[in-house]
Amino acid sequence: QKLQFTGTKGAVFGVYQWDGGWHVDRMAQILMSLDIELVVPPLAIVDHGGEMRIHPQDLQRGQDLGEAAAMASLVPRY
Repeated sequence: QKLQFTGTKGAVFGVYQWDGGWHVDRMAQILMSLDIELVVPPLAIVDHGGEMRIHPQDLQRGQDLGEAAAMASLVPRY
């Protein structure tokens, strides 16, 4: 039995140090293969030096992604 995700919205975000962020692209491919609509482009952010040392502009990009994904998932209520 196949799960049905048609009409489902999603977003992909990830942080990486050395692997180039390939996991973000792979997860986006998986979601799209399940007919999940990506409401924002996938976002991979580099962790500079470990311990979650992320540049402020990248933190803002992550926040913007979360906000856009949340807004896209809202269903109008009448």
